Amino acid sequence: MIHLREIEITPSFSKKEGYPYNVRFLKQFERLEFTKPITLFVGENGSGKSTLLEEMAQAVGLVTIGSSDITWDPTLTAVKPLEDALRLVW
Repeated sequence: MIHLREIEITPSFSKKEGYPYNVRFLKQFERLEFTKPITLFVGENGSGKSTLLEEMAQAVGLVTIGSSDITWDPTLTAVKPLEDALRLVW
């Protein structure tokens, strides 16, 4: 079975402004390693948990619960800029 080992974000991401660039967690984010079988994201509202998870879902092309295809789901438009900034390592 293939498992996600880490996520990296390009350094130029934190130099841009507006959402999602201004999410505090993402501005400080460089690399996240998954070293255990289960990972929990915990934090205050607005800290970037959902934003990161939504972009991870887009990056791997997961199926959405709604009727829209993930590649053009209008509810995910705001996190689209992360698509070029994240690198997933399997």
